[in-house]
Amino acid sequence: PRRRHASSRELQLVLHEFTTLLEAGVGLVTSLSSLAKSSHHPGLTSAFAEMERSVRRGESFSSALRDSKLTVPEYFHQLVHAGEATGRLAESIRGGVQQFEYDQRVQREMVGAIIYPTVLVGSGITAVGIIFMWVVPRFGGLLTQHGDSMPALSRWTITAGVWLSAHAWMVMLTLVLLALAARAVFRLPGFVDRLAEWAA
Repeated sequence: PRRRHASSRELQLVLHEFTTLLEAGVGLVTSLSSLAKSSHHPGLTSAFAEMERSVRRGESFSSALRDSKLTVPEYFHQLVHAGEATGRLAESIRGGVQQFEYDQRVQREMVGAIIYPTVLVGSGITAVGIIFMWVVPRFGGLLTQHGDSMPALSRWTITAGVWLSAHAWMVMLTLVLLALAARAVFRLPGFVDRLAEWAA
């Protein structure tokens, strides 16, 4: 089955084709109609079909683009609006597509750079968790034999490991709830942007 949403790369490709048609002198309505009948992702072709109908009704292309719900950045809408006002629509869209591609490329590079330290941190946390859940509890008998003479840090470590092992289901449930809570928080509107600003 085809994916429900088009990828950013597919969106960039169809915008490239749209800009090329405009730069070649093809009319706006004809360009929209051509892409509405193309073999791109159904979500993209339906968006271009809706934009074509809106433009034929007399609406501006910038309004039709915003109503189409295509996942383009906000600056793309601003460029299209400016291009309509100045009569340089194709040039404005070309600049928006190039910036959009640059943003996506930087994002991919950042994700690639973060993967290695994320794997290291995740492996470290997993290793420590395995040690506390299965290895440390094996030394639980030392608490009853030499609990008073053991260093405090060793006693606390073994006690924590024994408790985690005995309440493994509670630990797993807590981790799942924390993951779901984190997912819900990251889906809040504007949260990722505020987090990026804070990190910057």
